[in-house]
Amino acid sequence: MVFRGLKPIPIPVTQDGIDIEKLKKQKKIKGVLVTPCHQYPLGYVSSAENNEKLLAWAKTEGAWIIEDDYDSELRYGKKPLPALSSYKEGAPCIYLGSFTKVIYPGFNMAYMVVPKNLITVFEGAKLLIDRHSSEVHQYILAEFIQNGFYYSHVRRLKKIYEKRRQAAVRAIGKYLSAYGHIEGANEGTHLTFIFNHPQDDVKLSELFKRSYQIETRPLSACYRSAKPLTGFILGYAHFTEEELEHAVLKLKDALEQTLG
Repeated sequence: MVFRGLKPIPIPVTQDGIDIEKLKKQKKIKGVLVTPCHQYPLGYVSSAENNEKLLAWAKTEGAWIIEDDYDSELRYGKKPLPALSSYKEGAPCIYLGSFTKVIYPGFNMAYMVVPKNLITVFEGAKLLIDRHSSEVHQYILAEFIQNGFYYSHVRRLKKIYEKRRQAAVRAIGKYLSAYGHIEGANEGTHLTFIFNHPQDDVKLSELFKRSYQIETRPLSACYRSAKPLTGFILGYAHFTEEELEHAVLKLKDALEQTLG
């Protein structure tokens, strides 16, 4: 973004979505990147009221909304949330989606939905910048979708992931409640564990990886300017329910030995 002459400005996110009042205080914004269906890493879901306010702001400012919808299909117990562009016809929205969460990370295939008058612009930019999307993968994926296999695959995946998420949530509530709690909505492929009392999560993550063979990501590393919450981002999608409970027990032992 800096290379293109753009200056990124961080805007706080609340449990209702991006902070519209803080956004309004910024001047000369050309666009805003949001994840209303499942903000990473805290997992917040933007409310319908907040989405309406964001669309009204974009119309007033003449700004674009770029919606990164990276895993809304993996919403458990409920239907996926509608895209922002579906709220109002002609909304200034560019929608980004990816198949990496539901196929596999190395699949490296994504898509973009733009207003009709911008299609040729993005086609030209794609041709000039990136010619490396696998035609074989595109063809296979198109057949996978057209024949109905993709939606069956997503339904199956949601059942598996939901059980694994529930197992991880139960284990964390059982073994780690003295140290912290889980934040975020019931979807996606990660859990956000927040410490009850601030800790140096960066040093803890390094220590746990080196000495306990536990892989975590420090939550504070995701902050740019605001005072960070501290905790761990924990993946669960590719582990069995038994493996997840064992991992949480191992994390409990590591926390007990480190923090007391």
